[in-house]
Amino acid sequence: NSYTNYDCEFHWGEINKLSSVNSKSLSKQHFVIKSIWTHVFKNSSDTFMDLCAKLHLHQKGTKFINCFNSSYAVNSFSGDDEHYFFLHAIHSVINAEFIANNDIVFLYKSKFPLDKYFLSSNNKLIDLVRRLRKHQRFVEIPNEVSPHVLIDHGLLTISMAYTSPSLEALIQGKKAIYFDYKC
Repeated sequence: NSYTNYDCEFHWGEINKLSSVNSKSLSKQHFVIKSIWTHVFKNSSDTFMDLCAKLHLHQKGTKFINCFNSSYAVNSFSGDDEHYFFLHAIHSVINAEFIANNDIVFLYKSKFPLDKYFLSSNNKLIDLVRRLRKHQRFVEIPNEVSPHVLIDHGLLTISMAYTSPSLEALIQGKKAIYFDYKC
């Protein structure tokens, strides 16, 4: 959105552009561009089938839910609490009774190695990461894999606040939600 008078705005899609124009944006020009990640990972050799083979995942009949966290650092938007509650929500759903008889797998693509959580002083967070890593329905995705490889084949994309994969999934017409434990 434009809060002041800019010369131009760049939007991820036509809907965003129309929203800005309809909101009486004072910008002189509006450009529709694609997500940066589409271009960054454009030459990625990983396909979803390659990924499944590498991680020993069975595709047939399996439903994949993609999970994307946000940055994790001192003084970042998302600290221990935000990451703990995001992971806790995933853990709760994985262990829910309605999931038990379904072939649902949570693909967790982190912006950093999950081992970074072990640097936290939050023992509940560390214990939760250890439990998730042992769960057969929780699969860590290597960082070099394009988010689009997951989004294209996932049933749903869940992202922490301030991350782009859910927005990118919505732009592609896929189901997506943001998780913010404060809401």
